[in-house]
Amino acid sequence: MTTKWSNLSIDTGETRGTIKPILDMATLKGLNFFEKNYK
Repeated sequence: MTTKWSNLSIDTGETRGTIKPILDMATLKGLNFFEKNYK
């Protein structure tokens, strides 16, 4: 049980670590695009 949960938390942590910067970039680009086109 404990190993299962620790493995799960490690997996999600690693995944978030790689996905978050990409999401942040996409969000920033999306906001810039939105401001240029809809203001």
